[in-house]
Amino acid sequence: MHGEIRRSRLINVAGALAMVLVGSGVPAVVDIGSLPPLAVSLPLTAVLLEVIRRSGLRPRITWDGSGLKVVYALGATSVTWEHVYFVRERGNQLEIGLEDRSIVWEFDHAWFLARLSRRYRSRAGENEKRLTAALEESRTSATAKTRERHIDQSFLVFLLLPLAIPLTLWLKAASLS
Repeated sequence: MHGEIRRSRLINVAGALAMVLVGSGVPAVVDIGSLPPLAVSLPLTAVLLEVIRRSGLRPRITWDGSGLKVVYALGATSVTWEHVYFVRERGNQLEIGLEDRSIVWEFDHAWFLARLSRRYRSRAGENEKRLTAALEESRTSATAKTRERHIDQSFLVFLLLPLAIPLTLWLKAASLS
């Protein structure tokens, strides 16, 4: 039993492409002196891609037979299923009730898109249903309650970094002409 909840990949991939453009464009618009343009754009683009990876591309909530993990930009909270009492979704917040506190996580569910799209609107409550089903399965399943290992595919965003090389050189050349 493995599952995950992610933020919108489409939005975050578009954001990652925008970060490549921003990182590549800095040497064209900012006076960097005698530094080579790539010495500025590549580290800056790498940092911007890491921000996108941490804030949007990583799974926000993952679960397996042993429990769930809520991932934040800096750090994570892991909880075993035995300590989870309820899962409740309200608007764009998911509340995970524990014995001594609650974890509240906000996810992407824009009210204006829900008004425009019936398909988007029908997604309301899906996160609660998935996590509640996982909670119920953990209570009734006789399977081993071990932590499963999964590859974090969010690191694939760094495959965009080589795009910054020709883009930086092109933007710098265009700014000089």
